[in-house]
Amino acid sequence: MQSRFWVPSAAATVTWSTTAKNAGVTLSGGNLIATATNASVGQSGRTNIGITTGGKKYWEVTMVDFTNDNAPGFGNSSMSTADDAFVGTNVNTVGYFNDPALVYNGATIFAAAPWTSGDTLCWAVDFNAGSFWVRVNSGNWNNSGTANPATNTGGAAVGVSGDIYPAYTVFAASASLGRATGAFSSFAFSVPSGFTGI
Repeated sequence: MQSRFWVPSAAATVTWSTTAKNAGVTLSGGNLIATATNASVGQSGRTNIGITTGGKKYWEVTMVDFTNDNAPGFGNSSMSTADDAFVGTNVNTVGYFNDPALVYNGATIFAAAPWTSGDTLCWAVDFNAGSFWVRVNSGNWNNSGTANPATNTGGAAVGVSGDIYPAYTVFAASASLGRATGAFSSFAFSVPSGFTGI
Protein backbone atom coordinates (compact mmCIF):
# COMPACT_ATOMS: atom_id res chain seq x y z
CA MET A 1 0.00 0.00 0.00
CA GLN A 2 1.38 3.38 -0.98
CA SER A 3 1.38 6.17 1.59
CA ARG A 4 0.91 9.78 0.64
CA PHE A 5 1.84 12.78 2.70
CA TRP A 6 0.57 16.28 2.09
CA VAL A 7 3.13 18.99 2.72
CA PRO A 8 1.63 22.50 2.91
CA SER A 9 3.39 25.11 0.83
CA ALA A 10 5.22 27.90 2.62
CA ALA A 11 3.27 31.07 3.23
CA ALA A 12 3.94 33.79 0.69
CA THR A 13 6.30 36.55 1.79
CA VAL A 14 4.85 40.05 2.02
CA THR A 15 6.92 42.60 0.06
CA TRP A 16 6.26 45.65 -2.07
CA SER A 17 4.53 44.46 -5.23
CA THR A 18 6.58 44.24 -8.42
CA THR A 19 3.44 44.84 -10.49
CA ALA A 20 1.12 47.07 -8.40
CA LYS A 21 3.49 50.02 -8.54
CA ASN A 22 4.26 53.03 -10.68
CA ALA A 23 6.75 52.43 -13.49
CA GLY A 24 8.98 55.11 -11.96
CA VAL A 25 9.57 53.04 -8.80
CA THR A 26 12.60 50.76 -8.50
CA LEU A 27 12.51 47.94 -5.95
CA SER A 28 15.53 46.53 -4.13
CA GLY A 29 16.44 44.77 -0.89
CA GLY A 30 14.26 41.75 -1.57
CA ASN A 31 11.49 44.08 -2.83
CA LEU A 32 11.24 45.78 0.57
CA ILE A 33 12.76 49.11 -0.56
CA ALA A 34 10.82 51.28 -3.02
CA THR A 35 12.87 54.11 -4.57
CA ALA A 36 11.57 56.99 -6.68
CA THR A 37 13.36 57.57 -9.97
CA ASN A 38 11.28 60.43 -11.38
CA ALA A 39 11.76 63.94 -10.00
CA SER A 40 8.64 65.40 -11.61
CA VAL A 41 5.82 63.17 -10.31
CA GLY A 42 4.79 61.23 -7.22
CA GLN A 43 5.06 57.46 -7.65
CA SER A 44 2.93 55.03 -5.67
CA GLY A 45 2.75 51.32 -4.99
CA ARG A 46 1.44 48.76 -2.53
CA THR A 47 2.25 45.33 -1.14
CA ASN A 48 1.89 42.11 -3.07
CA ILE A 49 -0.47 40.65 -0.46
CA GLY A 50 -3.45 42.30 1.18
CA ILE A 51 -4.77 42.07 4.72
CA THR A 52 -8.12 40.33 4.62
CA THR A 53 -11.06 41.46 6.70
CA GLY A 54 -10.89 40.27 10.30
CA GLY A 55 -8.17 40.39 12.89
CA LYS A 56 -5.56 42.87 14.05
CA LYS A 57 -2.49 43.58 11.92
CA TYR A 58 0.67 45.65 12.35
CA TRP A 59 3.41 46.83 9.97
CA GLU A 60 6.10 49.50 9.69
CA VAL A 61 7.37 51.73 6.88
CA THR A 62 10.59 53.73 7.17
CA MET A 63 10.64 56.83 4.97
CA VAL A 64 13.70 58.50 3.49
CA ASP A 65 12.01 61.71 2.51
CA PHE A 66 13.08 64.98 0.99
CA THR A 67 9.72 66.60 0.20
CA ASN A 68 6.21 66.68 1.64
CA ASP A 69 5.13 64.58 -1.33
CA ASN A 70 6.51 61.36 0.17
CA ALA A 71 3.99 59.41 2.25
CA PRO A 72 3.29 55.92 3.56
CA GLY A 73 -0.27 54.72 3.97
CA PHE A 74 -2.58 51.95 2.87
CA GLY A 75 -5.00 51.28 0.06
CA ASN A 76 -7.22 48.63 -1.44
CA SER A 77 -6.95 46.65 -4.67
CA SER A 78 -8.40 49.61 -6.59
CA MET A 79 -5.72 52.12 -5.59
CA SER A 80 -4.13 53.86 -8.55
CA THR A 81 -0.39 53.87 -9.20
CA ALA A 82 -0.62 56.40 -12.03
CA ASP A 83 1.68 59.43 -11.98
CA ASP A 84 0.72 61.84 -9.18
CA ALA A 85 -1.83 59.37 -7.74
CA PHE A 86 -0.80 60.13 -4.17
CA VAL A 87 -2.01 57.95 -1.31
CA GLY A 88 -4.84 59.68 0.55
CA THR A 89 -6.24 61.59 -2.44
CA ASN A 90 -9.27 59.35 -3.06
CA VAL A 91 -11.62 56.80 -1.45
CA ASN A 92 -9.19 53.95 -2.12
CA THR A 93 -6.26 55.16 -0.01
CA VAL A 94 -5.14 56.74 3.27
CA GLY A 95 -1.85 58.66 3.37
CA TYR A 96 0.38 60.07 6.11
CA PHE A 97 2.06 63.22 4.82
CA ASN A 98 4.72 64.99 6.86
CA ASP A 99 2.80 68.30 6.75
CA PRO A 100 1.81 66.56 9.11
CA ALA A 101 -1.62 65.10 8.42
CA LEU A 102 -3.45 61.82 7.91
CA VAL A 103 -5.46 62.20 4.70
CA TYR A 104 -8.35 60.20 3.24
CA ASN A 105 -10.20 61.14 0.04
CA GLY A 106 -8.28 64.41 -0.07
CA ALA A 107 -9.39 65.55 3.39
CA THR A 108 -7.48 65.57 6.67
CA ILE A 109 -8.63 62.87 9.10
CA PHE A 110 -6.59 64.26 11.99
CA ALA A 111 -3.47 66.30 12.63
CA ALA A 112 -0.68 63.79 13.05
CA ALA A 113 2.75 63.96 14.64
CA PRO A 114 5.42 65.32 12.26
CA TRP A 115 7.96 62.93 10.81
CA THR A 116 11.19 63.42 8.96
CA SER A 117 13.71 61.52 6.88
CA GLY A 118 14.64 58.19 8.48
CA ASP A 119 11.61 57.95 10.76
CA THR A 120 9.60 54.74 10.97
CA LEU A 121 5.82 54.99 10.71
CA CYS A 122 4.15 52.20 12.69
CA TRP A 123 0.65 51.10 11.63
CA ALA A 124 -1.97 49.07 13.49
CA VAL A 125 -5.31 48.12 11.89
CA ASP A 126 -8.16 46.43 13.78
CA PHE A 127 -10.60 45.07 11.21
CA ASN A 128 -13.08 44.01 13.89
CA ALA A 129 -13.30 47.57 15.24
CA GLY A 130 -12.92 49.21 11.81
CA SER A 131 -10.15 51.43 13.18
CA PHE A 132 -6.48 52.19 12.63
CA TRP A 133 -3.64 53.84 14.54
CA VAL A 134 -0.29 55.21 13.43
CA ARG A 135 2.72 56.57 15.30
CA VAL A 136 6.17 57.92 14.56
CA ASN A 137 8.80 55.52 15.91
CA SER A 138 7.78 54.79 19.53
CA GLY A 139 5.71 57.98 19.93
CA ASN A 140 2.03 58.39 20.74
CA TRP A 141 -0.52 56.55 18.66
CA ASN A 142 -2.58 58.93 16.50
CA ASN A 143 -0.68 61.81 18.12
CA SER A 144 -2.67 61.33 21.34
CA GLY A 145 -1.53 60.47 24.84
CA THR A 146 -4.57 58.23 25.32
CA ALA A 147 -4.97 56.42 21.96
CA ASN A 148 -3.98 52.76 22.18
CA PRO A 149 -4.70 49.98 19.67
CA ALA A 150 -4.23 47.32 22.38
CA THR A 151 -7.28 48.69 24.21
CA ASN A 152 -9.16 49.85 21.09
CA THR A 153 -8.95 53.46 22.27
CA GLY A 154 -8.78 56.53 20.04
CA GLY A 155 -8.71 54.75 16.69
CA ALA A 156 -9.49 56.49 13.40
CA ALA A 157 -12.04 55.02 10.99
CA VAL A 158 -10.37 52.91 8.31
CA GLY A 159 -12.45 54.46 5.51
CA VAL A 160 -11.01 52.27 2.74
CA SER A 161 -13.28 49.34 1.86
CA GLY A 162 -12.22 45.78 1.09
CA ASP A 163 -8.85 44.20 1.75
CA ILE A 164 -6.10 46.60 2.86
CA TYR A 165 -2.62 46.81 1.36
CA PRO A 166 0.20 48.79 2.99
CA ALA A 167 1.18 51.43 0.43
CA TYR A 168 3.48 54.37 -0.29
CA THR A 169 4.02 57.42 -2.45
CA VAL A 170 7.63 58.40 -3.11
CA PHE A 171 8.94 61.48 -4.92
CA ALA A 172 12.48 62.22 -6.06
CA ALA A 173 13.40 65.83 -5.30
CA SER A 174 16.24 66.95 -7.59
CA ALA A 175 19.16 64.55 -7.08
CA SER A 176 17.76 63.23 -3.79
CA LEU A 177 15.69 60.06 -3.88
CA GLY A 178 12.56 59.31 -1.89
CA ARG A 179 12.50 55.80 -0.46
CA ALA A 180 9.99 53.68 1.47
CA THR A 181 11.27 50.59 3.28
CA GLY A 182 8.58 48.18 4.45
CA ALA A 183 8.67 45.75 7.39
CA PHE A 184 5.80 43.27 7.59
CA SER A 185 7.01 40.48 9.90
CA SER A 186 10.16 41.63 11.75
CA PHE A 187 9.95 45.01 13.43
CA ALA A 188 12.06 47.80 14.91
CA PHE A 189 9.41 48.85 17.46
CA SER A 190 7.09 47.03 19.84
CA VAL A 191 3.94 45.46 18.41
CA PRO A 192 0.78 46.35 20.36
CA SER A 193 -0.73 43.50 22.37
CA GLY A 194 -3.15 41.41 20.33
CA PHE A 195 -1.67 42.47 16.95
CA THR A 196 0.52 40.44 14.59
CA GLY A 197 2.52 41.12 11.46
CA ILE A 198 0.95 40.58 8.07
